[in-house]
Amino acid sequence: MALLIADGHSNRFAAAELGVSVNTVGTHLRAVFTKLDVQSRVQLANTLRGAEPATMSDRPGSAG
Repeated sequence: MALLIADGHSNRFAAAELGVSVNTVGTHLRAVFTKLDVQSRVQLANTLRGAEPATMSDRPGSAG
């Protein structure tokens, strides 16, 4: 389920793919966010792909 969401799919799509309700997906997604200490779908995707979170010094044109 988390991989479907990280790939950019909606809760509704994940629910249909997995044969569960949208509410079930939401419940599990909240648990995943808590367990992985992420606050957004983008952070979830980065975490699952092993990417380091961007910092200000990682941005083009910044000194650092």
